[in-house]
Amino acid sequence: MISPAIVLAVIGVAGLFVNRIPAVLFAFVALIVAKFAGAEYLTLNRMWFWFAVTALVLGIRFIQGNPFAPLRTGRLYVGAAAVCGTAVGYACQPAAAAIILGSAVGAFLGAVAYMSTPRSPHYPVGSPDFLRFVSALGLPAVATCSMAAIVGATLL
Repeated sequence: MISPAIVLAVIGVAGLFVNRIPAVLFAFVALIVAKFAGAEYLTLNRMWFWFAVTALVLGIRFIQGNPFAPLRTGRLYVGAAAVCGTAVGYACQPAAAAIILGSAVGAFLGAVAYMSTPRSPHYPVGSPDFLRFVSALGLPAVATCSMAAIVGATLL
């Protein structure tokens, strides 16, 4: 039987590609459910860390609003690249640090790839607009993919 935590993690990852769903919140709830399902890896300190990350991502979303909502293709590039980066990070080293680093590199490369498409806003890498773009789309993707991968790795 599939654990409800796995289902929530998949919903969280799918939420990366939908503008209205706070994907990071689903991924954090998946962590909580996994903790109560007996995942020994998820200690109290790790849960507090991911709570802080979730609060940070939701706080940035609240403060910034959603200025990049019309950029659906950008959301697709960044989300898909973060998922791929998470998989590569886990394949290289099944540890949380490799998962987080892989998803961060993937989200950054996805943002750079999107900026090279004809319909993108063409923000130069390192500019304040590019950093706002990455914080609005990349940071939630990194947090969501990392938490979902940790849930998957601890329960499967």
